[in-house]
Amino acid sequence: MIGGGGGGGGPDPHPTPPPPPPAHGPSRHTPSALSPCPQAHPWFRGVDWAAVAARSPAAGPPPIRPPVRHPADTANFDDYSGLAPQEHAFALSRAEQALFADF
Repeated sequence: MIGGGGGGGGPDPHPTPPPPPPAHGPSRHTPSALSPCPQAHPWFRGVDWAAVAARSPAAGPPPIRPPVRHPADTANFDDYSGLAPQEHAFALSRAEQALFADF
């Protein structure tokens, strides 16, 4: 479990630091206080998040720009359609199955 109690009953040996306050106030894209903040991860150190949010050229080019041939192009996604359904050791109740009736 990332940034949580770890399930061991004792203190988390690797606590997640609290996320920094949003640069421009609350946003619908801001993770909840219970979720780790991706921007705080060392891999993102040096990223100008205000420039990214503003889609400013100062943010620089995206790190990965996959080729897209047309709006319905799914070539950049893995295809799992050939896999057989997996069996699980648990069963959904009728109420839980009803949640997926139109899925």
